[in-house]
Amino acid sequence: MNKITESEIETFAIDLLESSGYDYIYGPDIAPDSETPERLQTAHKSVAIWSGWLVDFQNPDNNDFVVCNQFTVISASSVPGTVNKRPDVVLFVNGLP
Repeated sequence: MNKITESEIETFAIDLLESSGYDYIYGPDIAPDSETPERLQTAHKSVAIWSGWLVDFQNPDNNDFVVCNQFTVISASSVPGTVNKRPDVVLFVNGLP
């Protein structure tokens, strides 16, 4: 029996989400330690608040959907013993995870 690797599952999930209309961003390209350390709001459309709503549930096509793999989450330095996290896949709607 063939084993499925974590990388294959990650790639499958990204491909599936892209085919459903999500844009794809490779997380290390926008990581704080990369050559272009922009975060999601500068690498993609900014979060915009209009009429107090962050997500347009009535018109889903008005939202911005992004799948990002290996996105670095920076831990608060004020908490002792914390380390940065890098989830395999993160989904964003209008810049919100």
